Amino acid sequence: MYPFILKAYHLFREDKKQLESIFHALEIIAFRDKLVKTRADFASRLNEVLKNFTKVEDLENGLKAICTEEKWYWRDDAVSDALDNIYIDNDTIIPYILMRYENHLRANNAKEKGYSFSLEDIKEITIEHIAPQTENGKRLASGYDKYDKEFYEECYLHCIGNLLLIDKSHNSSLGNKPFKNKLASYENTPLAQQREIKDFVKDDKWDKDAISARHEKIEKFVFETWSFA
Repeated sequence: MYPFILKAYHLFREDKKQLESIFHALEIIAFRDKLVKTRADFASRLNEVLKNFTKVEDLENGLKAICTEEKWYWRDDAVSDALDNIYIDNDTIIPYILMRYENHLRANNAKEKGYSFSLEDIKEITIEHIAPQTENGKRLASGYDKYDKEFYEECYLHCIGNLLLIDKSHNSSLGNKPFKNKLASYENTPLAQQREIKDFVKDDKWDKDAISARHEKIEKFVFETWSFA
C-alpha cells in the first residue's frame, strides 16, 4: 500500500480535503480487515481498487463495494458478528476501539471536549469484563445476570458491550466484587466510558438488557466511524 500512498500524496498534496478523504477511506477498509480477521485474500481485493486509481470517488466507490457486496468478507454483518465475541476472537483490537470510543464520548461532552485520550494515558492497560468471566455463586445478590445457556450462546459475556478499558491496578482491585462496588469505583475515574456505565443500569443490576444497550451503542459508534456514507 505504501507506493499507493505516495502516489495519492503527489496527486492530491495541494488538496488537503481530498487527501484526508483518501486516508479516511483506507482507514475504514484497514480497520474492517483487522476486526473481521478473515482468511480471504484482502491484498488482491485492495489492489484491484488501487491499481487504476485516478479519482477519489473511484477509490471510495471501489472500497465501498468491498464492504457491501455479498461476495466479500468485510460487510456490515461481518463487523457485527466480530463485535459479538470479540474478546475470544480478536482481543488485540479491543483497546483501540475503546480508545476511539472514549474520545467520541469526550467530544460529545461540553466539559471534556478538547481533552483527547490515548492509550498512553493508562499506566497498564487491561480490559475488564463488567460481568465477570467467572460466575459469582451469589450472582443475584451481586447484581449480575444468570449465567445460563442464553448468556453464553448469545455472547453476552465476551461482547464489546461487556468490556471496559481500565487500568490494571483498578481491575485487580475489583475482581468478582458485587456490581454496586464496581459501579461506585467507575464514578470517580477520568474515563468517560467508565462513568457512562450508570446510564445503562436499572435496579442496580448489570444484566442482559444493560449489556445489550451498551453493545448497541458501541456498535453504532463503530459503524458511524468505519463505514462509507
